Amino acid sequence: MKKIVLVIAHKDYRDEEYELTRKALEEAGISVSVASTDISDAEGVKGGSAKVDILLREVEADNFDGIAFIGGPGSKNYMGHAVASNLAREFMSKEKIVGAICFAPAILAEAGILSGKKATGWESDNVPEIIERGGGIYVDEPVVADGVVVTAIGPSSSVNFGKELSRLLVNQ
Repeated sequence: MKKIVLVIAHKDYRDEEYELTRKALEEAGISVSVASTDISDAEGVKGGSAKVDILLREVEADNFDGIAFIGGPGSKNYMGHAVASNLAREFMSKEKIVGAICFAPAILAEAGILSGKKATGWESDNVPEIIERGGGIYVDEPVVADGVVVTAIGPSSSVNFGKELSRLLVNQ
């Protein structure tokens, strides 16, 4: 069984991006673990909660086939976050699936893994500019896959983001 770790902010992750992405992954038979900076339940921006399975600093790329960063206002805390950036780079270097939705593609750009890659993300908060500053090629599409990297624009693309992650994981 393929395994992915979803990285969410401990406070103010985007509920539907987490819930709908997770549901699409699980429907495809993918095992989902949740990582954050605190092991207590995480709080969504819309009042949801998510059980955290593992601390972000304890995630090991060798234990998963992919990683995906969920957006929301709290995801901004992962910009320039050493552990998050290092994980993104490690998964990428091992040619494992790396995903990000909403604001989170900016995390990947900041980590330096979007150079030369097509990517999308939230249209505000300067995400397109951050992607381009990181060497990425911003594409105004709901979901964009380029190699092992999958990015999505926001809540409305959550299901398709999960489906694309699943497709790549299954075919990996």
